[in-house]
Amino acid sequence: MRLSYHPPTSLKSPWLGILPALVAASCALLCVPSSAHADETFGVESFETTVSAGGQPATQAGSHPDALTTKFLLKRHPQKVFSVEQLFPDGGDPRDIEVNLPAGLAVNPRATPVRCTEAALEAEGNCPDASALGVVEVKSSVFPELRAAIFNMVPPPGVPAEFGFNAAGVGLVAHIAGNVRTGGDYGLTADVTNISQKVAIYGADVTLWGSPSDSSHDRERGECVNHTAEQTEVEQEELKLEAESGGVQPGKYKLGICAVGRDNTPLLTLASGCGGPMTATVRADSWSAPGQWTAPTNSSPAMPAVAGCGKLNFAPTFATASEPNQEADAPAGLTVDVSLPREDGLTALSESTLREAVVRLPAGLTVSASAANGLGACTLEQIELSGAAPATCPDSSKIGTVRIATPLLEAPLEGSVYVAQQGNLAGNGTNPFGSLLALYIVAEGSGALVKLAGEVSLNAGSGQITARFGEDPLQTIATGQPQFLPDLPFSDFTMRVSGGPKAALASPRSCGTYPTVAELAPWSGSAPAQVTSSYSVGAACAPEGFRPGLVSGTATNQAGSASQLSVTLSRHDREQRPNALQLTMPPGLLGVIRSVTQCPEPAASTGTCGPDSVIGEATVAVGVGPDPYWVGGGQVFLTGPYHGAPFGLSVVVPAIAGPFNLGNVIVRARISIDPSTAQVTVASDPFPTMLQGVPVNLRTVHIQVSRPGFILNPTNCASLQTTGVVSSNDGATASVASPFEAANCSRLPFRPAFSATTISRTSKAGGASLRVRVASSPGQANIAKVKVSLPKQLPSRLTTLQRACVDAVFKSDPAHCPAESVIGTATAETPLLARPLTGPAILVSHGGAAFPDVVIVLQGEGVVLNLDGNTDIKKGVTTSTFNSVPDAPISTFTLALPRGPHSIFATNLPAKARGILCGQKLVMPTTITGQNGAMATQSTKVGVTGCPKPKKAKVGERKKHKRARPGLGKKAKTK
Repeated sequence: MRLSYHPPTSLKSPWLGILPALVAASCALLCVPSSAHADETFGVESFETTVSAGGQPATQAGSHPDALTTKFLLKRHPQKVFSVEQLFPDGGDPRDIEVNLPAGLAVNPRATPVRCTEAALEAEGNCPDASALGVVEVKSSVFPELRAAIFNMVPPPGVPAEFGFNAAGVGLVAHIAGNVRTGGDYGLTADVTNISQKVAIYGADVTLWGSPSDSSHDRERGECVNHTAEQTEVEQEELKLEAESGGVQPGKYKLGICAVGRDNTPLLTLASGCGGPMTATVRADSWSAPGQWTAPTNSSPAMPAVAGCGKLNFAPTFATASEPNQEADAPAGLTVDVSLPREDGLTALSESTLREAVVRLPAGLTVSASAANGLGACTLEQIELSGAAPATCPDSSKIGTVRIATPLLEAPLEGSVYVAQQGNLAGNGTNPFGSLLALYIVAEGSGALVKLAGEVSLNAGSGQITARFGEDPLQTIATGQPQFLPDLPFSDFTMRVSGGPKAALASPRSCGTYPTVAELAPWSGSAPAQVTSSYSVGAACAPEGFRPGLVSGTATNQAGSASQLSVTLSRHDREQRPNALQLTMPPGLLGVIRSVTQCPEPAASTGTCGPDSVIGEATVAVGVGPDPYWVGGGQVFLTGPYHGAPFGLSVVVPAIAGPFNLGNVIVRARISIDPSTAQVTVASDPFPTMLQGVPVNLRTVHIQVSRPGFILNPTNCASLQTTGVVSSNDGATASVASPFEAANCSRLPFRPAFSATTISRTSKAGGASLRVRVASSPGQANIAKVKVSLPKQLPSRLTTLQRACVDAVFKSDPAHCPAESVIGTATAETPLLARPLTGPAILVSHGGAAFPDVVIVLQGEGVVLNLDGNTDIKKGVTTSTFNSVPDAPISTFTLALPRGPHSIFATNLPAKARGILCGQKLVMPTTITGQNGAMATQSTKVGVTGCPKPKKAKVGERKKHKRARPGLGKKAKTK
């Protein structure tokens, strides 16, 4: 806005033009400048704003007052000019004046059928009379009461509305710009800037007409503004005579009364909200101290409060729409439209404006995790809700567009919808609500700027979205009063959330029509309007089933070597979501447990395991559509026992998606060891489906077990598989498999060492004993099968075989087997575990088998392995065959079968041996087969312990024996 001085160009009397110019010029030369009064302080002395109807203060909400009058006087002092005392503003001439009108008071610049151009305004008297909408009386040192008509101007770019006047005969052109108080209560502000110093202005009275075209203003608009009724009649007669004599165009005299056609559009509308007194303020600065504004001065006397809000109607309409041919379970767009009917007649009350809107979107229409790809967020500093500056939200945070049509502007406001920075109730750097999600709406046009904040809440169970645009807590704190949606009229509000692969929303999983409910609260204070609409999904309706895929393998498949292991579970878009996974690894693919510090509870459950427990990394992809969002940075920890299994996993993935951090997602899993094959089975707990109301929509889970030396490949190069079962959230299950095959098994050495010993003394009651030991060096193929035939001198004892444990009892719990069935103990040392596996050797009767098996139960660190040895007895010789030894590295294996009442061995020594095995030739034919197919066959001599050492012969005897030896023909017996 600007106020400038222009010399007069045309006046009916030359003296009327010369005199003001001479006085102004003389004052400019002879007057003492205002700045000379250094002891005077620039400021506002008085300020008054009134809104009237029928000569009384207007208070009816939504009504259209007759007039808005604003009067102000600056502090001033007298000063003589040509011996004439005149008034001048204290502390210097005013530079800028800003008047803040009451919040909710609407001034409609479209209330006149035409507007005046800048060129017409500066050419005195050329503005159309129909563009007049008020009158101003400027108070200055030269002209204490200078009246002029105020015209509705064609606003310059970037200005919502502008009024102007030209004080005829003085050339004082002024512009009053109308602005919206962005970042505050969104009331209207009238600004006059860069006021000319040609005339020392110290006050003004401005009146805007509620009905600019009303005939009561005919004598105040245009050239009539400074004429009395008598002057107008005289001028009318003069014009008539001139017209008759041909001096002017016929009909010109009709303009003397400045009448215009009637228009029913009101200029003024009172607020819809009732409350405290209407408040208006003024402030100003001077040319002597630009930018040093006076403190806001309140209107005095105070205006009354708006009343009668209950008389206002409020009948909004509400509609939502999906994208054309919206597919189910896919990225989704959304359009929300709120319309408010407007009654713009002069006599009717206006509809209430919108104070608060709460919209519950359709069930199933949820936030899409895929939107996090490249998504940014707008901070409080960038939106600056409480400031008038334009928002600087990054383009990456934009998720939609907005359009606001208002009767106050020629063109709608256009703008964007931005994602707000994640909230934090702690305060700094968050959105106004401290919520996980919030939106910012920024719309501008014709110089008006609107910035609004909306809270978005998500149902933790279903993910249903509720958006609330209403009170802004931060603005409430900043202004000291509750700040809701602006109490300004709009006819239509349209917000569109963009669709496409990176859409912020995901559609329901099934086709259909889904209700949307809005609760729209008016400023009038009446009950909120409950309105409904629908959202349609009508394409790609049928879900695509549940066909998850599995890819698993090691980085190198060299048999027996250490390698990284990767496991990837995936599903196609629009399929059912996986809920849990049970995965069984190929036989022989094992982990070196002893190399890792197992994470204990409660750290394993809270995701706070230490780095010594890390065995790998986890990456997941989430979201709908062709571009899911990949979340990295997860870690896989080895834990202690979990849910009855000897070991467990704690998979901790930081749920960081774009600008949002939902904390850590912790998925536990139990690691079981098959007692027969030593195969590892990992069974997960249910996967998360919802994080703080955000659907996970899991697409891919990738686990990389990368700890050096932890995973060992099998030593069996047969075609194997990683198999599993995946369950879905909808109750379906699917089997998955991934082929696995180790390589170069034949290159592995296989040289197991097998030995056996027995105690020399035997008895009928105690039987005989046997101790066997198998040892293997690192880097060799693991043992697959062992077959031994016991010495014929150690037959199986029938009485013990008859005490075998029943198979059903053994399967239920080996500890319940009778003590008589336990024939020995075993110990196995493995580089996989920190402690040896130990346990009993139990005779177990399997149904119709001729002889019971010897089952060795090895236990340690929660691991249980059952080595089943098939028993066969032919011609008194017992053969035990362990056909299914797990493909696991065993450093040493020791089996002790002692003497005792339940010894498995009897003796068939000749009578002359009298229960002593010393001197017997005990041989065990042995065949050990490796996992790589290699075989080691030997006749193992059984060592006998407890035999007396041979006595040393005397020298003479040794010579005698030496001479006699050749003739003995057989070995000497040892006594």
